Amino acid sequence: MYTEIFSQMKKQLGQLDKWLGTAEEFAKAKGFDPGIVLGFRLAPDQFPFAQQVQTACDTAKLAAFRLTGKAAETPPIPRQRSGSFARALGLSSRTSTASQRRTSKAQL
Repeated sequence: MYTEIFSQMKKQLGQLDKWLGTAEEFAKAKGFDPGIVLGFRLAPDQFPFAQQVQTACDTAKLAAFRLTGKAAETPPIPRQRSGSFARALGLSSRTSTASQRRTSKAQL
């Protein structure tokens, strides 16, 4: 079960990194601050992009805790409403690494 779930989550977080990289390149090409992208919404009823990144990372981290039988932190990663684009870009890779470490220890 661990392998199937975390291979998909790792893939999802890797794709999220690519989206953030593409958004940053687009912003630089158009000449505006990449941090503005974090406030964008695809639809009025959706969370801003920054909160979607945070939610994806929280989901992966909580799943790692639950599948390994550990008590989850509350919240798994402190929510930061305002933040830099660089912090958002690094969040998914740090979450992927932490989740993988947690599951690797649990399988031993």
